[in-house]
Amino acid sequence: MLSQLAQNTSGEIEKGQHVRQQLTLWDNCLETRIRIQKAVELGNQLPQVDQLINIVDSNDEIRKDTDKVKGELRDVIDDIMELRTSLLNENDAIDLDQASYSSRKRHLDDDDDDAYIKALWNDISQVNDVFVPFRNLTLEKWSNKVQAASSARMDKKFKAFDQNILTQIDNMMSDKQGLLKRTRLQRAEYKILGKGTTEPALLNDEDTADNNTKNPDRYQDTYDEELFDDNDFYQQQLRELIESRMVDTDDPIASGMRWAASKKDQVKKKKKNIDTKGSKGRKLR
Repeated sequence: MLSQLAQNTSGEIEKGQHVRQQLTLWDNCLETRIRIQKAVELGNQLPQVDQLINIVDSNDEIRKDTDKVKGELRDVIDDIMELRTSLLNENDAIDLDQASYSSRKRHLDDDDDDAYIKALWNDISQVNDVFVPFRNLTLEKWSNKVQAASSARMDKKFKAFDQNILTQIDNMMSDKQGLLKRTRLQRAEYKILGKGTTEPALLNDEDTADNNTKNPDRYQDTYDEELFDDNDFYQQQLRELIESRMVDTDDPIASGMRWAASKKDQVKKKKKNIDTKGSKGRKLR
């Protein structure tokens, strides 16, 4: 009996260590995403294709710098892909031999940008096709366990439909074009080199993902297919990171930062215009 108890205790400790490692990995990924936000914002201000071609062709020094940056970016992309495939190879449930993935290092010296991008997306698609079945099984497994443990649905919005996690994801991704269009709206006031300043798209509480996917032309004036701006999602992730690191803290500075973040979020909410003089008998209609 004591041996069985010790074995159970050891198993629970191991599970706890795995959970801790997963949470640490998630926090690190989230922190990395937040750190690159500034680069994303600055990238949106770079000259777009039509202006960039003219700028590069007009100056040999700019051309050399552009080619150098292009090569460095390709190296980074290749390193990321190599890291991803290395991690997947560590998982016995995933067989990368099923994919015709090949390193893009052979494409690094290719001056044809279109050919490189085509090869890049082909490699990404090949790896994704092999990874998706494992991802779906893992999501279903842990979603079912969480639901069974809590005796409640993960999202009250879907209670009446009794939908599993994969169905919920499919529903959210059903309008891909609308979701993509939402990430191509200029949400801040900045100048794109070679173009004028555009007024940002103002979002409010009513501007949920559902509303925007149903009406993707809502902010057509600020739409630009060469932009990537997910600032609303970024702010949500940033808020979650701040909250996770400041729970149950007695540090007044940390508490102040948390309060400031919450106040900033409240300012963004749209104020309803209430006509206090619009009651019956007080205003001519």
